[in-house]
Amino acid sequence: MSEKKKSKKSLSKSAYIRGRQCLKSLYLYKNRYFLRDPISYEQQLKFRRGHSVGDLAHELFPGGVNLKPGHASKYAKAAEETKLAISTKTPNLYEAVFMTDKYVAIMDILSLKNDVYGAWEVKSSLRISKTYLWDLAFQYFVMSELEFRPESAGIIHVNSEYVYNGNLNPFDFFTKVDLTKEVIALQDETKPAAEEAFEILFADSSPSIDVGPHCFDPYPCEFYSHCHKKHLSSSVLKLAGLSLESKYRLLLNENSGSELCDFGDEFLRRQYEAIKTRKESFDEGLIEELSENILSAVQPSFLHVLSTRKAVPEHVGDKPFTVVPLAAAIVCGEIVEFRSFENSDLPMQELLGFIDDIGSQLLVFLETDEFLPSDFYNRCEEKEIQLVNLYNYFMEGIWCSHVFSPDYSAERIRNSAMKSRSQYENRLALLLDIDKKKVENIPLSIQNYCTSNAIAVKNILGSIYENRI
Repeated sequence: MSEKKKSKKSLSKSAYIRGRQCLKSLYLYKNRYFLRDPISYEQQLKFRRGHSVGDLAHELFPGGVNLKPGHASKYAKAAEETKLAISTKTPNLYEAVFMTDKYVAIMDILSLKNDVYGAWEVKSSLRISKTYLWDLAFQYFVMSELEFRPESAGIIHVNSEYVYNGNLNPFDFFTKVDLTKEVIALQDETKPAAEEAFEILFADSSPSIDVGPHCFDPYPCEFYSHCHKKHLSSSVLKLAGLSLESKYRLLLNENSGSELCDFGDEFLRRQYEAIKTRKESFDEGLIEELSENILSAVQPSFLHVLSTRKAVPEHVGDKPFTVVPLAAAIVCGEIVEFRSFENSDLPMQELLGFIDDIGSQLLVFLETDEFLPSDFYNRCEEKEIQLVNLYNYFMEGIWCSHVFSPDYSAERIRNSAMKSRSQYENRLALLLDIDKKKVENIPLSIQNYCTSNAIAVKNILGSIYENRI
């Protein structure tokens, strides 16, 4: 590879992290980008969340100069502006750019104190991960290559104990952690890892790296379909409730043609059979247990709640990432009721009021706990409302079907029971957070989404009873 051609590519911190996860992924990203899978709404939301939290963190160091280049073609100019700003002791810098002939680093915040700079990376998470340390260590490495070494380096992340009181105070919302010692200790491994990642950008072909748990650690790889093309029909990779390590261990057995050993779990065994044979199976014992829980009510109601989970809380009393209800639909008999809480200051109270108005003492729903409004179970228990979450029964094996694979997500199960699926079946709340412009007629879309999902829950319960053994 000629030096001229090499000069056209540089290694950023995101590319460096990708290389630490998998050099093949890095090569494909830089050289075979068209092979990438579509980015999920969940991943898009994480990117968007990071930008909004980063802007808020600037208020910790007010009056700074924003050097954000906006586009890779402007990196060189932004790097010169950064150099000038540092030489003139500009107190606070946002998105400072450092660029060598190989690497580029964009530091979230540089702050001058006692005539020396401290470097800060901002993260929209509640804790510091290994990946974040790699990130900060790479930034420090690039700055050091340019003979600029901040006196300190640390991470600013969201304070998990913060409670919104109606006035967002960034000094309370964030936690600052000095990681200078840890970052310096990582330099011995950062330099060779960066050099290896840079060289892979110009390889003649992608490195030979087998698939494995690293495909998801620390992030799901966008080249999953490409790298797993020989394994896309694998049944073990589609099993829910099985660790990644176990899935890839069993994949070796499956590929070698050997007989799979006993899973040691009846639900996993029945999942595997359903995927292989494409035949459904039901657990009579679980159906009886479900019947006992539901038949105690004269007429159960079926609920679906559309919720959002934001890093920055918007309602008094909420913590970061509190799950807040946006709207809900309840099916009772042939009646379908809907209510929106999007503009409410007390959305949880309004949801409970909506449930009270329907008057049902038993609510059946199908959702993973992470998408249920925070404290939902406790608040309903206080009102003596009985709750039955069908998702818990599915994760015990009440109904096994290849249709629910590969993840047995609550959303996938509900979608399987919709006669006409809603326009936004991949979690409308995420799309509303990412880009509302993509949603046509937002109020009507929210209503259709909630009602179709609540009806789906009713249909699923009916299907379980109709197909019982």
